[in-house]
Amino acid sequence: MAGDVIYLPVNKLRKSKWNPRIVKDPEKFEILIESIKREGIKYPLLVRKITEEEYEVLDGSRRLEAAKRLGMKEVPCKIIEEKGDKEVARMSLRIHLSQEDLTPEEIVNAILNMIREGIYESEREACEDQKIPWRTWIEWKKEAKIEEKFGKKKVSQTVSSLVESAEIDDETKEELIEALEEKPLCRDYVKEIVDRLEENPELNVEDLIEEYSEAEPREIDEGVYEAKGKYLYRLKQSGQNVVFELVDNTMIIGSISFPKRDLVIVRRLFQKL
Repeated sequence: MAGDVIYLPVNKLRKSKWNPRIVKDPEKFEILIESIKREGIKYPLLVRKITEEEYEVLDGSRRLEAAKRLGMKEVPCKIIEEKGDKEVARMSLRIHLSQEDLTPEEIVNAILNMIREGIYESEREACEDQKIPWRTWIEWKKEAKIEEKFGKKKVSQTVSSLVESAEIDDETKEELIEALEEKPLCRDYVKEIVDRLEENPELNVEDLIEEYSEAEPREIDEGVYEAKGKYLYRLKQSGQNVVFELVDNTMIIGSISFPKRDLVIVRRLFQKL
């Protein structure tokens, strides 16, 4: 349950990673801005406290964005009772589904992402929890054109919608889509690339795709996985243990080993960040 309405500074609020909305409707957004300009924010944002200086917006990210555009310093909010990440993720989707303006692509993408993150074990479990009829789910997947074959994904309609709604020029959008056809990336990586291009249009699309492609976990040997960021990160199984290594050039500069049975605990711990 949420508490009383309080006013929080906009610089302490951030959009939830579980917000399923991707497609932006500029016309509706301008209408929202005009409404807030005339009447203020009529419905408080629903937020979760992360720290004293940070709150996660579970419902109201468009109102927050509009408030920033209008130069507002604080907005009305309701803080929900403390909940775990899994419960918050499920609740966020439930709230947005009740608003009935998500596209099938957004819903399908959100649920598949939640399965990847361990929020749900399966599509069946997600549909049962969110009260989505199985036949409706199948139709949404067809409409969203989520194509998976032999473990490789093509550019989905969801990713295409994300690129098309970005505030970047058409030539860059076309270049980005073509690059993603050659080297598919997960939706989260595409979102980061789009955000960076919006902030700095001079960035090279091919360089960005290559950077994030290298960050994709890949199996280099049986049971050995690597992903590249600032360092090379390696995860492998050794007997009944899992070993995580931090590699700089060819030198291992850090290593930690823990029981394989604790892998799910470690994964959930990282999801808290």
